[in-house]
Amino acid sequence: MTDPEITAVKLSYSLSLSNGNYGSERVEVSYWATVGPDQDADELECELAGRARDLVEGRLKASRFEAVREALETPEERRARLEAVNRAWEAERDVRRRVGLTDEERRHDAYVTDRDAEERAAREYGGEQDPRPEELP
Repeated sequence: MTDPEITAVKLSYSLSLSNGNYGSERVEVSYWATVGPDQDADELECELAGRARDLVEGRLKASRFEAVREALETPEERRARLEAVNRAWEAERDVRRRVGLTDEERRHDAYVTDRDAEERAAREYGGEQDPRPEELP
């Protein structure tokens, strides 16, 4: 028995990531394309899958939730971000030591939040924060 001729391809791609606060953020895209007479259905499907993946991941990388953005980081991006956070934290610690803080101020210094350090690192490492969805073109 011969395979039937494929004249159309339908593809859906979605990704759902935890926002770190008992919720999740989900993006889904669907494509429907007609296979031209000189096109290969498998190649068209691969092309659509690549476009869909890039679009979905791009939208999630612009999430307002830090946990969602971090879930999409490559190991190299994660390592660079953490190194920048550590550099920022160490620089702030050195400045505080030089200005002669009191014991109470030193104890307070131990509670500098990770968020503060990450914001400083983002300015040092990556410039502006990621655009929010409403800022996307």
